[in-house]
Amino acid sequence: MDDIRILLEIQNASSKKNVLEKQVKILPHAKELKELKTEIEQSQVELHKLKSEIEVHKKNLSKEQSMINTIKEKTKELSDHLYSGQITNVKELENAKTNLEAEQLKITKIEDKALVLMEKIYGAENKIKAMLQELEIKKNKFREINKDYISQRENINNSIMEINSWLDTAKQGLREDLLKEFEVLCNRFDNGVAVSLLRKGICSGCNMSVSFDLLKKAKTADVEVVCDNCGRWLLPE
Repeated sequence: MDDIRILLEIQNASSKKNVLEKQVKILPHAKELKELKTEIEQSQVELHKLKSEIEVHKKNLSKEQSMINTIKEKTKELSDHLYSGQITNVKELENAKTNLEAEQLKITKIEDKALVLMEKIYGAENKIKAMLQELEIKKNKFREINKDYISQRENINNSIMEINSWLDTAKQGLREDLLKEFEVLCNRFDNGVAVSLLRKGICSGCNMSVSFDLLKKAKTADVEVVCDNCGRWLLPE
């Protein structure tokens, strides 16, 4: 009966270990950490996209400003020529004015485009600033929750390691054939319970009364007793 008692303790320890292993997988912070990680990664992708857009806008803005400078130089030349007094022909004077106005109109249109680009850059930079602040808040929250999560997980894993160590020690004192028979019996039942307590003539595994002969045998004999209803090993309480 001493071996059966040890097997009962092994069974209880294994059951506790299974519960702990399930707890690791469903720790309360696991889902929240996963969602936060996804949000952080999505924000980082969006930030990269915004930064790329700003670079494109800045390049286009630089091109527009370069064009404005070029046209302004041309405009200055046209203006200097127009008001130099060298043009005496009315028709040439009108053409010069028309050309000057056309170049000035080009400058206005390009400046409008440049203004739109500057507004886009300004808006994107403000959005990035706000996103970075929000991202830092999420990262801090992730670090804080992850710290608790790791602590809980380590505590559970340490408990599992202690149980594994105890199981190894407990099994060393048992016969190999008995352990194999015990494992086979555990696999027969959905709940893995191979050893049940015998309480007041009732098997705790199947909740059925055992025969009088079996009850007498369990109380007097120092041998393995098997429930005549479910087939589990019985240990008198």
